[in-house]
Amino acid sequence: RYVPARDFYGRDRILAVVEDADGVGVSLAPPEAAMTAAEAGPSASIVVVDVARRDDAPVLTVSDAAVRVPAAGVVAVAMRAGLSVADVDAEADATAVTVTMTVDTGSLRARVPVAGVAVSGQTDGDVVDADDAVTANAPQVRDFGRSLALVGSVAAVNAALAGVTRLGDGIVEYHAPAGEAGETAMTVTVTNVAGLVDDAVVVVDISPTPRPPRVALPSSLVLGPTGLPAPMAATEDVESYVPGVSIVHPDDDGVLALAMSVEVRYGTFRMDEAALRVVAMAPADAPAADAELTSLSVEGALADINLALASLSFLPADDFVGRDRLTIATWVVVDDDDGSGDADGAAAAPERDVRVVEIDVAAVNDAPTVVVPGALEAVEDEWVSVEGVTVADVDAGETWAATLTVDVTATHGTMRLSRTAGLHNGDGAAAAGSGGVGGVSRALEGELESTDMAAPSHARGHDAAGGAGGAGGAPMKRAA
Repeated sequence: RYVPARDFYGRDRILAVVEDADGVGVSLAPPEAAMTAAEAGPSASIVVVDVARRDDAPVLTVSDAAVRVPAAGVVAVAMRAGLSVADVDAEADATAVTVTMTVDTGSLRARVPVAGVAVSGQTDGDVVDADDAVTANAPQVRDFGRSLALVGSVAAVNAALAGVTRLGDGIVEYHAPAGEAGETAMTVTVTNVAGLVDDAVVVVDISPTPRPPRVALPSSLVLGPTGLPAPMAATEDVESYVPGVSIVHPDDDGVLALAMSVEVRYGTFRMDEAALRVVAMAPADAPAADAELTSLSVEGALADINLALASLSFLPADDFVGRDRLTIATWVVVDDDDGSGDADGAAAAPERDVRVVEIDVAAVNDAPTVVVPGALEAVEDEWVSVEGVTVADVDAGETWAATLTVDVTATHGTMRLSRTAGLHNGDGAAAAGSGGVGGVSRALEGELESTDMAAPSHARGHDAAGGAGGAGGAPMKRAA
């Protein structure tokens, strides 16, 4: 009995050898390819066998696992299902195979054109041929309704089934309907030129769209029934706790992953996000813990997010006075059950809830500043110019309107102001100036000679000139 090798067709040869009484009997063995009966010897014969070709059916491979996709989401269904085609005859003869996919609900779409593959489908009863609508320079996503056919070589069709773009989108995709959930089926068939067929069913599991979470503000931050934000009180240069902000979600089961972003316009905030996965933060090089941030995006379980919000505090920018705003947003993360971050299907942009906490930063009267030069050298009985004395007050500003009082004293000498426009000053051991910040600074700085000090007769050694000043309102002094 002779059985050809798997998928072999063509001419085969059988060599039969008859041994005498001194041999081992009769044996059959494959002859050398070029051996003739004469070469084999008088006790041998060759049987020629012509193996006729028979068309083999194509083979369709598919994963047993269901393909998951959120409602109204899109998934690279062919790639996720592990679809692939094999056909030894089509590969040997370079003939085409046809793969047809049909879904019970939703629609199939493809990014056309597909290299080496003709794409067609059935949309509202009309046959759609992708090649009629696009060129290689104008690829686009086409919706082919509930039926999609790919025709091409085995290699080209397999490349289309497994293909994804550089952004992770599938060449062949399934678009789930909105408002539906549960399992549906995609039937796949492959047919070769001999009309032989293989088929398989892909289970598609459509998950329901979760309801969006909400940002909840305490009553102290809401203006009654209007729901509008009520300003939170803060103090200049002082860190303030932001009370009572939380995230609520009606469908929370302890497993659902949520996302939250926090950002502030002018100041910074702190929040203990150690239990959360940080997606982005600014500044990007902020330390891992207790950082002052301007924005933060995190993902995690509802309980962990609320634990982080319980530590939320706000710090105004240096010397900032006025209204700032803290914006908090939250949404559901579409993800795998294993939390790997590799979602089976891309859902439509999740619905976000955004709330704003208005923050009124009240002013604090900052002390003025005085800058003085280093030690000076003076000659007995002569005036010396004291250059480089400046004053500033962040609350009064560097204007001429705000009032600033400066007292300049010397321990062993006499002081005078050479520029006195708009100021009240006097000679003697002390010189006093009162006027706008800009005017006082100009009088003290001058161009060459601003504040002069004369050493008394017969004085030797070190002397010191001191100054103190304050702005209008509750006086605050700074000495130098």
